[in-house]
Amino acid sequence: MLKIIYFVLLPFLVFATNLKDFIELSLKNETALIKENELLKASTQRQKALSAYFPSINLESAYNANNGDVFIDRAKESLYASFSLSYIIYDGGKREAYLDGTKSMQNIAFLNLKLNEQDIIYKACVLYFNYLSLEKIISANKAKEAFLEDSFKNTERLFKAGLKSKEARQSINAAYEQSKIERMKSELRLFELQKEILILAKEKFTPKKEEFLQEPRYQSPDNIELKILKEEENLASLNLDMARSEFYPHFYIQNSYGFYQNYFDFSLPAPLPVFASDFMDKYFKKYSQNNSFVIAMRWKLFDYKLRSAEVEEKRLDLYSKKLQRRLKERQNKAELEYSLKELQVLKEQINTLNLALEASKLSFESIDKKYKSGLASHNEYLKALDDKFISISRLELAKNDFEIAKARYYLLAGLDIRERILR
Repeated sequence: MLKIIYFVLLPFLVFATNLKDFIELSLKNETALIKENELLKASTQRQKALSAYFPSINLESAYNANNGDVFIDRAKESLYASFSLSYIIYDGGKREAYLDGTKSMQNIAFLNLKLNEQDIIYKACVLYFNYLSLEKIISANKAKEAFLEDSFKNTERLFKAGLKSKEARQSINAAYEQSKIERMKSELRLFELQKEILILAKEKFTPKKEEFLQEPRYQSPDNIELKILKEEENLASLNLDMARSEFYPHFYIQNSYGFYQNYFDFSLPAPLPVFASDFMDKYFKKYSQNNSFVIAMRWKLFDYKLRSAEVEEKRLDLYSKKLQRRLKERQNKAELEYSLKELQVLKEQINTLNLALEASKLSFESIDKKYKSGLASHNEYLKALDDKFISISRLELAKNDFEIAKARYYLLAGLDIRERILR
């Protein structure tokens, strides 16, 4: 029966406890959805740009009534409908530049989505590694606290028997209370991490499985921020083309078809002569229709340097984007080189701290035996105990920094961290 219950609950026990699970939860938060929405908006901009390549068709209808004194040639009431079609033949290349610009906008929105995704993954890694590291430090704090509690009880017993000084008793007690405060502060920081995890993932999540990332080697950077700047530079160039298009003539065609129904409020004697009847039918039609076809050109010749100012503004925008892209290329290269150096230093630091921890453990074991035999002072005991647990904390922090530094390198290089989690 217990085995059945275990296998039923197993999926719930293991669900959302490792780094990949946490990343997938985090990628469903509101920030990610906002970026997806921006990508959809960019797609609609492209649809708007495509519409400029098609003719526009309009239907207009109205009813008109004239009251009071009305000239004989004007209808007392009229009803009309007009159907028109217009098409831009040439606009100086503005349509083409705008369409290409919307493609760049779409690319920028997509890259921002990916950049946000990478940022979320990196934040998830930092929180995950920090949480597990802090849990280990808290465990070390509790072990130290237990050591000091036992030592204080022994010292208290020996103090009452007159075998330990009051100074030894107070020193052990102070160290014990200080250890409790350190543990409580660490637990408060753990609670803060739980809060940040809840904000990022939208639900409570407790990291359980210890995870490691592959050790990076130098790879050609594929930095998304740099890609965004390149697309923004391209977009600025297209905006410059759009501004320049205003210096060229614009050509368009238009065709309109209209239908009219008129009511003239005057009476004529009957029967009318033939010529009068023809005249009335020709110039005072009750039903009429017409068609108008236009080929036109519009060319702005003078606007007191307005277009020139707009072109100069777009040219300066393009120059700024080029400078930003060059700066980002240099910055990204320097950061990647530094990140690799940082990883080498952290790796050496971990090796050194491992040796220091082994030395502090041996030293504490020796001092502990001497202290219990009365051959070492309480100050020597407390120092050896501190050295041991400080070494444990430093080693754990260095290991944590090493994993976060690996994640940071992958972020800078534009590589997917998920694919580099060791199985």
